[in-house]
Amino acid sequence: MRGRTADPNSPYKMLVHTANGYTYAATVVTAKNAEGKNYRKYQHYGTIDQNFVFKPFAEFLFLPGEEKAKFIFPEEWDLSYLSNYQKQASSGEPVTDREKSSDSHADKTKAAESVSASANEVVPPVSDQYNNRLYGHVWFMLKIAEKLQVYDDLMITFDHEEEIVNDILTLAVYPCLGNMNYSHVSEWQQCTKTMSLEALTPSRITNFTKRIQERHRMSFIKLRVEKQPKEAVLACDSTTRSAWGSHIAEIRWGNNKDNVDLANTVEVVVYSVSSHQPIYYRSFAGNISDLSTVTTILYDLRQLDIDDVTVIFDRGYESPDNMERFFRADLSFLMCSKTNQKPVIQKLLDVEYDNDGFPKDFEVTKTDKGENLFYKQFSVSDYAYLDENGQSQKAKDFCCNVYMNPADRADSLLRIRNMVSSETEIAKGLESENHSVPGLKQASKNMRFHKLKVEKEYLRDANGKVLKDEQGVKQFREQASFVQDEDAIRKARARAGYFSSLAFKFKGDALAHLKAYRLRDEQEKYFYSMKDFCHFDTVKNSNELARVGGLFIMFVGLILVSHIKSVWSRSECLKKKYHSTLSLYNAMMPIRYVDGIDRTYHITSFTSEQVEICREFGIEPPPECLNATDRKSRERAQNPKKRGRPAGSGKALNKSTAAS
Repeated sequence: MRGRTADPNSPYKMLVHTANGYTYAATVVTAKNAEGKNYRKYQHYGTIDQNFVFKPFAEFLFLPGEEKAKFIFPEEWDLSYLSNYQKQASSGEPVTDREKSSDSHADKTKAAESVSASANEVVPPVSDQYNNRLYGHVWFMLKIAEKLQVYDDLMITFDHEEEIVNDILTLAVYPCLGNMNYSHVSEWQQCTKTMSLEALTPSRITNFTKRIQERHRMSFIKLRVEKQPKEAVLACDSTTRSAWGSHIAEIRWGNNKDNVDLANTVEVVVYSVSSHQPIYYRSFAGNISDLSTVTTILYDLRQLDIDDVTVIFDRGYESPDNMERFFRADLSFLMCSKTNQKPVIQKLLDVEYDNDGFPKDFEVTKTDKGENLFYKQFSVSDYAYLDENGQSQKAKDFCCNVYMNPADRADSLLRIRNMVSSETEIAKGLESENHSVPGLKQASKNMRFHKLKVEKEYLRDANGKVLKDEQGVKQFREQASFVQDEDAIRKARARAGYFSSLAFKFKGDALAHLKAYRLRDEQEKYFYSMKDFCHFDTVKNSNELARVGGLFIMFVGLILVSHIKSVWSRSECLKKKYHSTLSLYNAMMPIRYVDGIDRTYHITSFTSEQVEICREFGIEPPPECLNATDRKSRERAQNPKKRGRPAGSGKALNKSTAAS
């Protein structure tokens, strides 16, 4: 007997479900337990108060827009709380502070009394009564996010869910502004006005970060990549983050770059030296070398449609296999190379020197230390690689840059001569002591410029016939002696005092390539900011899902910090007054946000120093917060007076004078 036809909309009908003293907005479906019996399975998407006001959980907000549109709500439910965060979906514009303050007092109260998702605990509200909280440094970071279009990209990534974006920005700026771990965010919110309307307790933060997925990471990165200038120069490098735990799959014992006796993860970052911001990140296991990460990095770069860029790599990524991958991907790159690599050593062996010992046909320049640096660029037209079809191809636009410091070369040549002399003495001593051949072979492993020559001498009888053993094998004895390895000595002398780089499809001479490679110094400062300034030196997550979200939030925060540090380092005015970016944040901190009982707000006045900081970063302070002097200066800058007397005024004056 056939039953009733199932309603296809049934899984999307919202109803009220009471459990553990809480009232939830939920959907219900029929499922089977382990014994095969049917039972009603509830999925909670928010809470319902006594006035039927729906307050969504993060699970609901993180759903795609087309999924949320399928839900059917009862007519008596009040969805105003949800609509407050969706009203900007059509325009995609961020909500300003003034627009936020125009919301009704009831809506503010609803947001402050919402319940933490999944944890089923009441979140301590951020009071909406008369309040006086610090705001200047948070306002400054928010304006930087809007200026860099980070806010817009986050809104697009998370389907214009303003609550999610505000929580991400709050957690992103907190480590550098709050200078504490995430356990104290809710306390920090009591004295600081933040983008989040709700108190971010530890359990709420954990459940919130679990909702950020890999698709959000790639979507956000792609938006950031699209904003890079044409022919941008990127730098790829990695660092390690230590970890106490072992619950994350990537935490492994490896080469800890912090020299800490802990397992670690490898964090790869692609940094734009053109825009001074990180644009890509990925995490690897701590026991994976940089050489092995290239395949995955190239795959991600292809997914992001990165074209017309040059990627700078250090020596950790250099290998013949990786260069073939770059050639096949047609990726323009600049890579620091070891001088013993085949394309480089072949050019160094052909270098000719004049009577003074300087290389011929090399150009020379002065370094920052006042030393002479000889440099030259060689075209490498005979380098072959296998394409995707296994066919041998010649690398076009492939070149080798070599650089030589005369002082370093002299020191290296003297060191090589001393090593050769020292090894010769050791070799003679070993031969005179009649060591066994296996012992000499072991000793030869520690010699760089000598090799062991082993000769066989067959044993013969009185008639000159070779002796054989019972199995018929000829009897012999080995005689070993050390000889100088002329090829190794010649190559070592050719490389003495040189360093090199390899470039593919990257325009410029050897000196331009050297200047471009030195831009990687900004990326090292980025890693310093990540580990020291923003307190991301260790892995603090205990599960995989939360770690993905934690890395995403860290990346957003470091985009803002990198831009601020870049502007500060290039501004003599800021560097003179503020010895670090931290002191710059402290200078903005005294600006306060005052919530009034009459549902209005007030931002305290900006001092002249704070106005100057804003203008150095291209940010306009609120007009109502300027003092009289700064307000007049702003008006004068917007409406400059024209110099000189208006046209025709002189003639009129002369006529009137003549008439009188």
